[in-house]
Amino acid sequence: MAVMDDALRAIAASRGVFLRAEARTFGYDDQAFTAALRTGRWVRVRRGAYTFRDIWQVQDPAGKHRILSRAVMRSLGSSVALSHTSAVLEHGIAVWGADLTRVHVMGLDGGAGRVEKDVVHQEGVCVEGDLMEKDAMLVTGVARSVIEASSRLPVQAGLVITDWALHHGLVEPDDLGTQFASMQRWPFTQKVHLVLAMADKRSESVGETRSRYLFWSQGLPAPTLQFQVYDDHGNLVGIHRLRLA
Repeated sequence: MAVMDDALRAIAASRGVFLRAEARTFGYDDQAFTAALRTGRWVRVRRGAYTFRDIWQVQDPAGKHRILSRAVMRSLGSSVALSHTSAVLEHGIAVWGADLTRVHVMGLDGGAGRVEKDVVHQEGVCVEGDLMEKDAMLVTGVARSVIEASSRLPVQAGLVITDWALHHGLVEPDDLGTQFASMQRWPFTQKVHLVLAMADKRSESVGETRSRYLFWSQGLPAPTLQFQVYDDHGNLVGIHRLRLA
């Protein structure tokens, strides 16, 4: 049993989840499946896709969403690409205030948009350069992911994503501007004007971005980010940073 589990752990480590069919190839029958789930050794991520409980339990909501994303992509394959919030997370961008219970995918076969239990099938058109491959999955590029995620989230949540991507050098302002220009007549994109106007790569954290948004929403003057404090001799003694829990 331990040897078979090791083989499934290797699959989960490289693909995010192991599939029921893969477990069967290593000798697990229906009785063994039931026992593994009943005793809590395995966790069912979605129909036909599993991982180990010790892997699942240490994940934060973003980590669990990424595992679910891999389960969805292993099921749907190359007919879709991860998009919106799901793509943002794959690019290592922090997310705040977003619903992570469903995976967002972009259909590449011209199919209609729809919502399933754990998947949102988004409609859209992809042109050359819009997609990239990460961990054997198709994912929308950083600029498009940021714009599309921001279009479906409140302004504050979209600003968190945009600031993070800019601060960590994952995208440049010009790239976001160009991407938005090609999408600004798409549904839900009106609010992205405000997100891009407020975005500031100097914001170092989710809390700092949210603090800036709070100042703006309350009509207060914009704070100075990374304000440097000097002593009477002109020596830098600290940098004041905004924080919001």
